[in-house]
Amino acid sequence: GDEGYPFRCSLCEFECTADYVGRTPPWNRSMVFIEEAYVVRDPLGDAAHPVCVGAACAACSKQVCAMPACSLFYAKRICMVCARTPAVQEQLPAEVLSAVTPAPSEGASGAPT
Repeated sequence: GDEGYPFRCSLCEFECTADYVGRTPPWNRSMVFIEEAYVVRDPLGDAAHPVCVGAACAACSKQVCAMPACSLFYAKRICMVCARTPAVQEQLPAEVLSAVTPAPSEGASGAPT
């Protein structure tokens, strides 16, 4: 319906209302996402560029945004909490593991300013 789909990242708490959840937005049938994505229309009005704001983590099912600090996509969306677990890490290639950010408590380098 026109009410949209509430989306809230379980990590950074980014919130928005998605226009669509799925793989092919009805306003652009040529666009096919490879995950069940929370999608918003391009804020500049370009129907050719729907924006994926996030998806459910394939490991824990929590909603997570697409920002690199919160999730990564390798065949499936994985939140950074799950990406830090040995069970998930053993399934990821080294080049993907390099994108896994350390937990906030693991060092001051990533501390907010």
